[in-house]
Amino acid sequence: MPELPEVEQVRRTLAPKLVGQTVSSVRIFYPERVFEVTPVEFRRGIVDSRVKKLSRRGKYLLMQTDRQYTALIGLGMTGRFIVEPSLEPLDYLIVAFGLKRNRMVKLYDMRRFSRISLAETGKVGQHPFLARLGHEFDDKRLTPSVLRKELQRFRRRNIKSVLLDQGVIAGLGNIYANEVLFAAKLNPEREAHTLNVNECSVLLGTTRRILRKAIEMGGTTVRNFRDADGRDGRYASELKVYLREGQPCPRCGKKNEIRRIVLGGRSTFYCPRCQK
Repeated sequence: MPELPEVEQVRRTLAPKLVGQTVSSVRIFYPERVFEVTPVEFRRGIVDSRVKKLSRRGKYLLMQTDRQYTALIGLGMTGRFIVEPSLEPLDYLIVAFGLKRNRMVKLYDMRRFSRISLAETGKVGQHPFLARLGHEFDDKRLTPSVLRKELQRFRRRNIKSVLLDQGVIAGLGNIYANEVLFAAKLNPEREAHTLNVNECSVLLGTTRRILRKAIEMGGTTVRNFRDADGRDGRYASELKVYLREGQPCPRCGKKNEIRRIVLGGRSTFYCPRCQK
């Protein structure tokens, strides 16, 4: 599932192909994946507008136009952008944006969990997709004290589940939550509200370091992630615990194996010896 680093990589590789271009047409092949507005309203807000900026908020791409509207696009579990010269639809094509220079920007999604919507640019932060999102991981306002205050809201919830709550750190997903907790030496089952400010400092610093490195390496390809240039993410080689069940802990050694449990319906990988 594309998480923050993967969505950021898609943004970086798609922006040069899209920004500055005029959208001449919009074809929606799965109307049920359009939310908060009708497909007709979405098309009217985008067609004949020029793309001014492609940004990211959490796991969402924001395509800002010069007509005061912004398209919001969530990639779901398997969403992928492909830029091609023809309109010929393949299986799983969700939406196709036609550009003036005879190119098509297509969003494919095999699982069909992608989401698209439209908002007035000045009110985009109030859109239901974004309104409840927490801080970006590199937001300077997110200090260890602020993070600890956020965690205090979650009584009886484990830290792993809280990290996946998009209202705390926007964009953090299952792969990186596992890796962050391992690097910070925190047990994923520990109740979030019990972390002190020093532990929050370590957690926050670790989150930033790992996400920045993952972004630099183009994200993580476990199964089918590709960026808009068709390239795999390279961070999979850096993973220490995710999908490493039964393997030796890279910190403790051969006698201590990575364990897999399920928390909040998500596979969770950790070392029971060195993560306290």
